[in-house]
Amino acid sequence: MRLDHQTATYLSYDGPHGGAAIPIALQAFAHYRSPAFADQINSPAARQLLWRHIGSEDEVPATGALRRELLADLNRLGAWPARPRKLVVANGAGNGAGNGVPPGEVALKVTGPLFKGTNLLTQAEGSDVLVAELRAALGKPKDIVTSDLPAIDGAPGGTLESFGILADVLNRYGAAEVFHRSVNFVPTLSALGFGDLDGAGDLFVDVSGLPMEESAFDDFVYSSMNTPHCVITEELATWVLDRL
Repeated sequence: MRLDHQTATYLSYDGPHGGAAIPIALQAFAHYRSPAFADQINSPAARQLLWRHIGSEDEVPATGALRRELLADLNRLGAWPARPRKLVVANGAGNGAGNGVPPGEVALKVTGPLFKGTNLLTQAEGSDVLVAELRAALGKPKDIVTSDLPAIDGAPGGTLESFGILADVLNRYGAAEVFHRSVNFVPTLSALGFGDLDGAGDLFVDVSGLPMEESAFDDFVYSSMNTPHCVITEELATWVLDRL
């Protein structure tokens, strides 16, 4: 909209414009035996921003109703303001290089007594792909599979210690081994405003080859390598200061 917001420049730093990603394996574990973690996964903020969400371990991953409402409200208001100059920064690499996390491998293994035998895997492509083997001393064993999801954990983007954070918590009470602490959290395409991830195409695309007009923003920068979500590097900060 061309309203006068009395704002010259809008700056977003690794914002999840096209959605953020928390591995389905982690979401399923939260619902299986971690009520406090599940409350975070089911919070309004998480449901608005997550690209794929499950409200219980039995649900099929989907775009949540609150996210659909958020996007519909934004479009109803005319999408992003037209008058301010809109600048965005991505912590993820723009050359299509992934972060090195392989698909379909165990990211976290629980060896302690409460959840012994639980394995959480990185996301892989395909149908009926195993992403979690959930086990608990007082619970029924459950395996979680997904279909038609990309290998998003290893895609270019700002990273988060998603599996590492859970491993640290589990190691306070028992034992856990973590093999991939950090995975993709805000894909580069999401941060740069190239549409919702469902329509963004290949997550590993070289952004330099995409038409600028396909982004929702006026100017952007991406990192030369994948860096942690919202970390301010000299490379990115220099670009921001040059434009301000």
